[in-house]
Amino acid sequence: MTKAKVKLIFQRVAILLLATFLTSCDRPDKPHIGGYLYFTSGSYIGQFSLGSGKTSILGSVGDGKAVQLSEYLDNKLLLTVNRHINRQSVWQIEEFDIRRGYSSTLFPGRMVHYLPTSQKIVYDDGSELTATQLFPGKRERSTIYERRSRAPGKVVSLTDDELLFSFDEEKSRQIYRFEGKDNRLTPLDGLSAACSLDGAVWVPDAGDEGRLACKLRRDSGASGEYYLVSLDGIADRQLSLPDDSKFRAIAYLHDHKILLLIENRHNVFDGQEKMAVWIHDINTGVNIRIIKGNYFGSHIIYQELYEP
Repeated sequence: MTKAKVKLIFQRVAILLLATFLTSCDRPDKPHIGGYLYFTSGSYIGQFSLGSGKTSILGSVGDGKAVQLSEYLDNKLLLTVNRHINRQSVWQIEEFDIRRGYSSTLFPGRMVHYLPTSQKIVYDDGSELTATQLFPGKRERSTIYERRSRAPGKVVSLTDDELLFSFDEEKSRQIYRFEGKDNRLTPLDGLSAACSLDGAVWVPDAGDEGRLACKLRRDSGASGEYYLVSLDGIADRQLSLPDDSKFRAIAYLHDHKILLLIENRHNVFDGQEKMAVWIHDINTGVNIRIIKGNYFGSHIIYQELYEP
């Protein structure tokens, strides 16, 4: 081998090593994220571990269809289940035991959400948004909001004792803030004009009093991009997400200061819907895809503490 060839080989190796080094410098480190995604798929309740990448089927609701779920007590979830009883469609709130894999019916209703501080279960009974507390042998109820139609609604957790909700009623898109401790209801006109609650997540570390990560309404000229918006409806800044993807925020992880998002993609070859999990750093704007190619069903929540 001539000296010229040896020199050329060393130059090429040096270039490859330099390229590898530069690529590794540009690639952000993926943080270790624990916790689980819980999801519904037909009658089944599934669990996906963000730490190990393992998917488990925890149980089912029998002949019903689980369409929504919410965090509840230790090792339990609240479910909205649709069943057909005597040829009629019936909506029920059910308590699902994660360890044992079965559910038990609590009462009729849907769109359920739990407020741990005041220990209130908030749900839609078909005519009213209701807050209820369960005690041994009895249940106390109070009306939050009287509905004008049977239009579907959206609920977003604000704190452990506050939530945002809205109903698609008669072209109205009013967003309300509900505080569980004193049953206080406040209309948020500015936020109602700016945001949709579909796929919205509260980010307490953004701004001085927190911001809602939400998609701006299309009539605001924003075409559904995610922004950080105050409860007054003032949009601070747009989240720098990849332009060619469809994202839905599902949780904010306070310890890591990151937003957890689901990306939906349709596979043109097999017609299957595939999902990926992304994290978005609120401070730096860095996006990292941590899981790809999975399917998590129709409704997804994140829970951090449960260990099987």
